[in-house]
Amino acid sequence: MENNLLLVLLLLIEVGLLIASYHNNKHDPASPCVGTFFLFSISMMFSIVGNISWNKHFEFSTFITVLLSSLIIFLIDIAVRKKQKRSLHKRITKNNIKGEINRIDISQIKILLLTGITLMLTVYYVASIHKYGKDNVNFLAKQGIKIVMATGFVNTFILINNILSNSKKKKDFLLAIPFVCGCICSFYTGVRTEILRLILAAFIFFTVLFQEKKGWKYNNIALKQIVQRFGMPVIIFLVAFFLMRNAIKTSGLGENMNYGFFMYMAFYIGSPWIVLNQKICLGLDLYKSTTWGRLTFGNLLEDLQDLRPYSLSLEKTKTFTSLDAALQINANADTIIGSPLIDFGLVGALLLIAVTYYIISKYYYNKIKYTTSSTNRNLSLIIYAFIYYIVGISFYACGVTFIVSVYYITTMVLIWGIWQFYFRIKI
Repeated sequence: MENNLLLVLLLLIEVGLLIASYHNNKHDPASPCVGTFFLFSISMMFSIVGNISWNKHFEFSTFITVLLSSLIIFLIDIAVRKKQKRSLHKRITKNNIKGEINRIDISQIKILLLTGITLMLTVYYVASIHKYGKDNVNFLAKQGIKIVMATGFVNTFILINNILSNSKKKKDFLLAIPFVCGCICSFYTGVRTEILRLILAAFIFFTVLFQEKKGWKYNNIALKQIVQRFGMPVIIFLVAFFLMRNAIKTSGLGENMNYGFFMYMAFYIGSPWIVLNQKICLGLDLYKSTTWGRLTFGNLLEDLQDLRPYSLSLEKTKTFTSLDAALQINANADTIIGSPLIDFGLVGALLLIAVTYYIISKYYYNKIKYTTSSTNRNLSLIIYAFIYYIVGISFYACGVTFIVSVYYITTMVLIWGIWQFYFRIKI
């Protein structure tokens, strides 16, 4: 337990920041700041339990690094809210929010058309996996996943909106098919975080729409409703996450063969803090690349490498560190802090985190908070749920690495295109 003393203290601080941000944000779970500190707190609890087995000493330097990063996120939230305070007050006064959710009806032909395309792309992708293997699927199959995921985001929003409108219809079940297809593609891809993206999006849709339904006035039922609606899906996801360990690309890893359910969860949810600590202890230069931003913007750099006009020579970098040498268990995920810390140093990492949270918070308070349903607002909400992935995996990795890539930018463009198809194009 001595190894965990500073980690326990850090957990208490994160819980304190969670309570403060939850209060400051008028009990709004969809706020980026609230979501971050909630996930940090849960992750650190798993980290403390897991480290009893890993037996790594949590260093003071890591404590200070995480503390400064957390304070930056907290202060950015305060600064953005303060800057937006007047406009937020005007918005809730002007809108005179009645607390209603109106049903969204889309042409059945459009729904059937996109659902059919989603189903065909899913079947084609699964068939390609079985025929050629995960690493050898063709271009069409890879691009099809983006369409499936984009449709999943848009249709899930409409489905949750219609459920909360209290005027749902039997035909709405069609809207859930792309969500299911996205989960199936994620299973066969072996990248389980794609399922997490859809669950996080559903959480944001429900939380924002539920608050709108209550007139953006906090109600004690809100938190209870969230737990009731998402408690079981999260448990199912965690169990599926565990059961899928032998179906993923790296099924032969030590954690897959030696850990039971709880330690497996501790490894994936809690180990990033210990990995960050180990990398700081061993020396960040050991993981640093000669290419600027190699880890933080790795996906984008690799995308550019594939384009002949921007041919880059990207060296492979060391990312893993040992957690349990006896069981040959290694890990590389190092929270939102790790990649920018290695690439840019402490000041650079704090600056990137500050800019990231400023953009996300500004977007939320400017486009979502205290708003009512409209075509443009609802599209903004879907985009927010999409970029909320940065918050959703902040305890695990730097989400900027994923969002700033051709895959995610293309998917975002497809979300916009599908929305325009539903509401702007007549067929």
